[in-house]
Amino acid sequence: MTKTPRARPADKAYETIRDGILKGHWQGGAHLTEQKLVDLIGISRTPIRDALRRLDNEGLVTISRNSGARVARWDKAEIDQIFDLRVLLEGHAAALAADRIDRARLDKMTRLCDQMEDIVKHEKYPSFPQFAKLNDQYHTHILSASGNARLGLMVRQITNMPLVLRTYAHYAPDSLERSMQHHREIVTALGFRDGLWAQSLMQAHIRAGHAALGAL
Repeated sequence: MTKTPRARPADKAYETIRDGILKGHWQGGAHLTEQKLVDLIGISRTPIRDALRRLDNEGLVTISRNSGARVARWDKAEIDQIFDLRVLLEGHAAALAADRIDRARLDKMTRLCDQMEDIVKHEKYPSFPQFAKLNDQYHTHILSASGNARLGLMVRQITNMPLVLRTYAHYAPDSLERSMQHHREIVTALGFRDGLWAQSLMQAHIRAGHAALGAL
């Protein structure tokens, strides 16, 4: 029987800290002291430091000489700038994907739509971390289908922010329903190989998400 390789200490630290941030265990501005993380995760300081540097590169943590590592936070202007970039980048990715996406990927995206709708419709208290994970997979399919790896990296650098804010947990029911409808319509546009349609839908989808953050 083949043994499953054990996770490297730095990877374990990264996953634990990242998961804690995305689930809201640490709020924006929270001080992530090395000793507390050592005690929490049960590993030495070196992999903790490696994990914090990785999270700093992703924009989830900020590290300074004076205050150490803190959970990143954003003001309204920064949030507006990030969504403006998402509109441009993910809209362009959808336009590119329309020419390249295959039926197998479209089928996977349709199944993700089914799963997200099941969470919203059938759970009294929706599992928004699970919903966000499925949503991330959905958007990743479009980025992958675009054929532009650099574009995918650029989007990945800025899409952690809505997850940290747990955007979906603050959506009104009608906003969630609209988001689900956008997902379906984007799949349809991609299936018709209509890049302009797919781009317009994706841009509307991102703008609607931005508008939903107005309640935060």
